[in-house]
Amino acid sequence: PNSIDASLFKPKENDSKTLSILYFGTLIRKKGLLELPEIFNIVNKSNNEVKLLLVGKDSADIKTGAPSTWELMKLLFNQSSIKKVEYFGAVAYSKIQDLIKEATVCVFPTFAEALPLSWLEAMSMEKAIVASNIGWAEEMIENKKEGFLVNPTNHAQYAECILDLLNDSKKQELYGKAARKKVESQFSQKLIAKRSIEFYKKIIEKFRYITENTHEYAKSLKDNGHLLAGYMCTHVPEEILYAAGIVPIRILSAHESQSMTRSYIHETYCSFSHDCAYQGLQQNYDYLDL
Repeated sequence: PNSIDASLFKPKENDSKTLSILYFGTLIRKKGLLELPEIFNIVNKSNNEVKLLLVGKDSADIKTGAPSTWELMKLLFNQSSIKKVEYFGAVAYSKIQDLIKEATVCVFPTFAEALPLSWLEAMSMEKAIVASNIGWAEEMIENKKEGFLVNPTNHAQYAECILDLLNDSKKQELYGKAARKKVESQFSQKLIAKRSIEFYKKIIEKFRYITENTHEYAKSLKDNGHLLAGYMCTHVPEEILYAAGIVPIRILSAHESQSMTRSYIHETYCSFSHDCAYQGLQQNYDYLDL
């Protein structure tokens, strides 16, 4: 999973007196940017002093073929709300912290992410967040404890959660502190690095066991009901065998005496062919089904 250095994203006192909603990330349909104008229209109707700040690179829209998502967004804001929208475009990474610091609420109405760093950065800086409730989101934010999780297509509910936070400074602080605590306890770089090392150690140990005990491991698979197919050529399409419910077992050289195989294979054949024949005669792979 992704992680951040929480010491680089510390909470800072917000000196701004302006209520603002911040989105930072790519402007693209899959991140819910075409839902955000409809959501902000509702927020603006309740409080026309709130600003919406957009930060990130613009992108083309695959569905419509339009060259700019931002241009599509502008058509969805009403006449009142568009006056309170400011699009900064892409900014230097060093300026992101200042924008997060000055924001009242951060929003991420996305449909597709992979444990986003932007969420972690906002959480680490103790910002109140309204994010998408789709799939993996609950692994990062506990709803109504570390932020709000709402389906971005439910514009009214999403706007209601934003307004709830904008109108409640104590809840902003409560959710923000809980969010940073979550980052420190589950998504810090040191913690994720430690877990990653432990994970790869387990994988390496299992791989070492299999390579050092090939026959025993293969027999255990057979005992569990798997069909086993032996192969020698590296060009065998293993994925097709797996798809057919068959486990491919690579026949490897044992580097043992090959004198007995010369009665079956001409001595000019490669040593690997002799070795495989020898192992067959010794019944080393007698557990194979194919």
